Amino acid sequence: MQGPFPSSAIKCACYPGTEKRKPNIDLELVEGDLFQMANRGDNPLKTPQKTPQKTPQKILASIRANPFVGTQEMADAIGVERSTVARAIAKLKREGILRRIGPDKGGHWEVVGNSVN
Repeated sequence: MQGPFPSSAIKCACYPGTEKRKPNIDLELVEGDLFQMANRGDNPLKTPQKTPQKTPQKILASIRANPFVGTQEMADAIGVERSTVARAIAKLKREGILRRIGPDKGGHWEVVGNSVN
């Protein structure tokens, strides 16, 4: 049974930019307009190779270079999403390695510990 869209349109909608490369999912029409997706396992969103520094280490290096740096600036500099930086900062704060001095706007970061796993 054929759905309302050609399969290539569905692949492009699920993964923009896949028009010229193989998508990472298989779509199978189950019933009517219901599709079942199966991940092929090669996730393009993951880093294809190991990075020498982990995100918390990169964040601490960024803060040491500029204590007034914002989370979006850090995210742009190290190539991750802002939410990833926020999550790593929360963990560093819980571990007592990092703290924020002053308000979100106008304050600065202070590295108080140096143990990052």
